[in-house]
Amino acid sequence: MKVLKYRFGAVLATIVFAAALLAVGFMGFKANGAEAPHKLKTPIELTGSWHQTPDDNLPVNMTAEISPNHIQIFMRYSNVVSGLYWDGTFETNQTKSSFKVVSTSDEQGLSQDQTKIFSYENGVISYDFAMLGKDYIVHLSRGE
Repeated sequence: MKVLKYRFGAVLATIVFAAALLAVGFMGFKANGAEAPHKLKTPIELTGSWHQTPDDNLPVNMTAEISPNHIQIFMRYSNVVSGLYWDGTFETNQTKSSFKVVSTSDEQGLSQDQTKIFSYENGVISYDFAMLGKDYIVHLSRGE
């Protein structure tokens, strides 16, 4: 009878231990101390000054100022035309290393679009730009 009690106790302890491990797994804890997968990473910080990359062979020069949920892009075309190209809002809090956002125009600038799609990948923001019947892709990065 004593052997049966010990076996029953061992089986019960094993079941309780397995249930505890299963519960911890469902709560998202990891043994190595890493973050639980359901927690969000820190959103990518876009705030600041952005400049057109020198690799773009465009007839214009673009710069941008980004604040939370807001982007302003300024365009300079030679010494003839310069001014606000785009002024719009967009959703931030992106946690992926690459993403696309749709910006809605707040104020009519040199762009006649009501919305504009911005892509972010590897620290570069890109968007479509058309001038004099030709299409371009503008790339903006931090720095000068």
